Amino acid sequence: MSLLSIYTKGIRYIKKEFNRNTLLFAVFFCIASLLWLINALNKTYTVDITLQTKYSHIPKTKAPITKAPEQIVVQVTASGFSLLQYYMYSSQQIDVNIEKRLQDDTDGDSTLVINIAKEITDAHLFSKSIQIQSVKPEFVTFIFASVSKKKVKVVALYDIECLQQFQLSQTPVVIPDSVFIYGAQLVLESIDSVYTTKIYARQVAESFTRKISLQPIANVTYSDTVVTVKALIEKFTEQQFTIPITPIHVPDSIIIDLMQHSVTITVFTGMSKIPQVSASDFKVIADFMKQNALTGEIPVEVVARSPWGRIVKVSPEYVGYIIDTK
Repeated sequence: MSLLSIYTKGIRYIKKEFNRNTLLFAVFFCIASLLWLINALNKTYTVDITLQTKYSHIPKTKAPITKAPEQIVVQVTASGFSLLQYYMYSSQQIDVNIEKRLQDDTDGDSTLVINIAKEITDAHLFSKSIQIQSVKPEFVTFIFASVSKKKVKVVALYDIECLQQFQLSQTPVVIPDSVFIYGAQLVLESIDSVYTTKIYARQVAESFTRKISLQPIANVTYSDTVVTVKALIEKFTEQQFTIPITPIHVPDSIIIDLMQHSVTITVFTGMSKIPQVSASDFKVIADFMKQNALTGEIPVEVVARSPWGRIVKVSPEYVGYIIDTK
């Protein structure tokens, strides 16, 4: 028998033994894992289960003032089998019908205290094999007031990046530009505007329109929950304007002579808006009271600008001055 034949037979034997040992190991490993799992599921555990809370059927004549918790933590004791069955087949949510628990549906202030522990028991969220140890919070208090109405502005939130040589021609247009909000007067007093969810767009070279949801506010409802936002995109060109600087807040006892009497403002303007942008749209000041204590320079501020152009550069940004006495 040649050396090569002996070597080949040896390799085959080793592979056969290896495959057989691997198979045996896999079988015993599965059996051991199954026994371990059965033993673990037979044990009793105390765990915290988080329930999402939904408060439904709030009467239209009632406006909540307080914010109710959105989650309830329930501590339970049960076997591993019972817990596994709960997580697989049960809903981790409790629905509280407010209307059923109010004594009446009349206008005016009222208070409602809900026993969440009793709600969970009555809803049969847990099987008899699961024992409830505690509920946090155990009670939820609602304070209601009469519903008020207020009209507020809708503000579009956006993060739009255009292709080179393109830009937003104006702030995105929102339709409708305002909505009515409903809630307790105390809540509505602090709300002057509502916001859309943020609009993200990249590499944009043309105008677009999107339906956007409004961001929810606790204890407030809207006449419209979805608005239309139009983003107007157009190609832009660069314009430059020379604007005189007006010094302000100069003490009456002195006269100052600015070292530069004007600034150059560089503006990116949409092609369609070029005729509507002129130097008269801009006003530039140098506030003597804001001068740098070390250099004596005064910052240049643009206090009026064209709504159709985007300022990208102001040169210079600071100006020096010479004092002349009166």
